Amino acid sequence: MLSARREHPERFKSILSLMLLTGVALLCFPLVLQAAPSPTDFSSPSRKNLESQARAAHKAGNWLLAVRCYDELIHGKEKPSAEVREAYQECLRRYSLQRRHGDRLYHDSLGKLEQRDALAILDQVLETLSKSYFDPHKTDPGALFRNGLQEIAYALDDEAFTKQYLPTADKKVLDALRVRLEELKAQRVTNSQQCRDAIVPFARYAHQQGAVANVQRAAVLFALEFACGACNSLDEYTLYLTPFHLNALRGRYVGVGVDLAITDQKVVISRVYPNSPAEDAKLAAGDRVQQIDSQDVDGMAPDAVAERLLGEPDTIIELDVLSDNPMNPGEPIKSHIRLVRRAVATPTVEHRMAGTMGSGLEDVGYLRIHSFQETTPKEVQEALAQLQTAGIKGLILDLRGNPGGLFKAAVQVSDLFLGENSIIVFTQGQLKEFNKPYKAEGGNPFQAPVVVLVDGDTASSAEILAAALKENGKAKLFGQTTFGKGTIQQIIPLNHAGGGIRVTVARFSSPLKTLVAGSGVVPNVTVVETESDATYSRALNELLLLLGKMPMSMSPMMSGQ
Repeated sequence: MLSARREHPERFKSILSLMLLTGVALLCFPLVLQAAPSPTDFSSPSRKNLESQARAAHKAGNWLLAVRCYDELIHGKEKPSAEVREAYQECLRRYSLQRRHGDRLYHDSLGKLEQRDALAILDQVLETLSKSYFDPHKTDPGALFRNGLQEIAYALDDEAFTKQYLPTADKKVLDALRVRLEELKAQRVTNSQQCRDAIVPFARYAHQQGAVANVQRAAVLFALEFACGACNSLDEYTLYLTPFHLNALRGRYVGVGVDLAITDQKVVISRVYPNSPAEDAKLAAGDRVQQIDSQDVDGMAPDAVAERLLGEPDTIIELDVLSDNPMNPGEPIKSHIRLVRRAVATPTVEHRMAGTMGSGLEDVGYLRIHSFQETTPKEVQEALAQLQTAGIKGLILDLRGNPGGLFKAAVQVSDLFLGENSIIVFTQGQLKEFNKPYKAEGGNPFQAPVVVLVDGDTASSAEILAAALKENGKAKLFGQTTFGKGTIQQIIPLNHAGGGIRVTVARFSSPLKTLVAGSGVVPNVTVVETESDATYSRALNELLLLLGKMPMSMSPMMSGQ
């Protein structure tokens, strides 16, 4: 698993969140942060510099760097131009194309599909988008048709794609295919059947031009590219999911149980999951992974590193790891470790007591939610039960860096804190289930005082929980204004493919009917991080005051946070 968090987190959610949620680095956002060079002075670049870097990266085909720059422009203080938004979407699509064709599971799934199955998948994608996407104007058959063909055109521009799937196609042949795509785009299309009917003739034309040897295999390939284009063109959050990402989003994978981070072009373990092979082998956060199965990983794309950790149950993987040497910090300990892969649950919650006996914090609990997956409500419920058994009288709920996740999970977690009939969130979309207010059932809500930590990387489902607790008077929010995503995605598995699609199905607004998209959730107390974890310290002091205790700044004993 690969996390893309850095020492100085960037507001790069549209790329990071799918990866963060998959553990490869995100649900309600697209993709993954790679070990690519940061834009100059990325912490506070001028808009002019960002635009220049974005255009240069775009022209050079450095899709990741282009997306990073465009993303910063999109989410800056100034409203982006339509040109910037279009360029951003194009770069996201091209980067997504590279990633899915670098996914071994996706490649394997293509090889197993029959032509009829691939066309059925395309039908399912088009029907789902038409009925579920929150803005029906964008899912007009003609628009989907052109966007599907454009995805095939992007694929023809990608050297890795053509080498893998069209090895006999030279420039002349590829140009002929591009011309045929432009001719098809000019057709008037009024229904999804016409979209489907374009695939096999185009595959047959590719065969006639000598680009492919097998028309049926080509039809499978182009049908899936068309489906990806229909999805990925609508917004930065609607996305075709490869089998790897679908399984990871569900919190299930077979591997060794670690999160990895890219630090100075090096692969470092950032988190070890409990009850995992990595924990059994005594791996720890901060350990540097040098090799996986005798292959160097420094400078390798994050997806490639993460994928190497995955495999079939009971298979062996070997890691060369550098660990801190407590006796001599300048000479780390090198270890060769053999691990046996097994099914690993992706934990989304961590909890602890804020302090030890005598610290003044022995009755304060700390609970952090990293993301919202299927298992999150149960994890939160169990964590609260354990903290209450330990005797807590107040809770610090940390949502910083949480990119969101499953909408249903956020609603269920909110329900654990709110009284009966409290409004959690309003939703607006085509589907009936996403066009209504959601209310707490209020079975047995958590009663103790709560403070919530948020930042600019708190997004999507995490914003639902933050706004619900704030506007129902359950908790004060401390930190910085949240990201402001404000839309809901639904994951729909696809028949035959082993993958799925993530579709934007609704917008949401807070209990007081404030739209979250673009504005975020404003904390009760804004904290500028001028010192180490000032947000935590400020919120903790507020909680101590609520509990009738002396604030830590006045106390002779400090927490080990």
